[in-house]
Amino acid sequence: MLNNKFSKLSVALILSGALSSSLFADTADGQTTLESFGFSASANLTLASDYIWRGMSQTKDGAAVQGGIDLGHESGLYIGTWASNVSERMYANANAEFDLYLGFARNVDAVTGLSYDVNYLRYFYVSNGSEKGVGDTSYDELTLSLGYEVMEALSVGASYTYNTWLETGDDAGEMNYFKLSADYDAGVAGISVSYGMYNTIGTDMGAFVSTDVDQFTLSAGVTVFSADDESGLDDETHFVVSVGTGF
Repeated sequence: MLNNKFSKLSVALILSGALSSSLFADTADGQTTLESFGFSASANLTLASDYIWRGMSQTKDGAAVQGGIDLGHESGLYIGTWASNVSERMYANANAEFDLYLGFARNVDAVTGLSYDVNYLRYFYVSNGSEKGVGDTSYDELTLSLGYEVMEALSVGASYTYNTWLETGDDAGEMNYFKLSADYDAGVAGISVSYGMYNTIGTDMGAFVSTDVDQFTLSAGVTVFSADDESGLDDETHFVVSVGTGF
């Protein structure tokens, strides 16, 4: 993923748009499958020139191999996992990130075009098969997202994330993240823009263009991160390209 570990806001789309795996397809002899109970499954794989999270490179400007598996139910409940390589200089000598998430997403029947998503996410950072930095760099997030389809080709979204990275002391609960986004389908390509505010850390902006070629999605864009003075971080600007597929 290029700019937030979730575009994970839009993971709710697996409930209506994901491809079901053969495990969930009807069998020729009519045997009951999980699809008949309202479940669907999908997987994704992405190769990116950089792993950008909230405007900050997680691979120190290096390439990233990323993938995930999702299981959704027609009720709106979903669960999934996602992984990527990261730089050992970022997370307590860890070289991989492994995420687990659980959420609930639905359309609001009373308001046409409005949807919501409540999501819990756990980040793990690992090295050589052993977890590193538990209670130090591994942490949790709880996110509430709202989406609105302004018109058939245009949708907007807003999300608020409570981050438990700092869960004790005077700074407890201060590392929260607020994001605004917009997506436009121009026909031959999709255009996505976003603006995020990470309290005590900084702000980020991103603009991406993507298009589908056969079963692949090609994407290119720019992200800009402006660090808060008290964060001790540097400003960052990145140009990112990626190719991804789902199955």
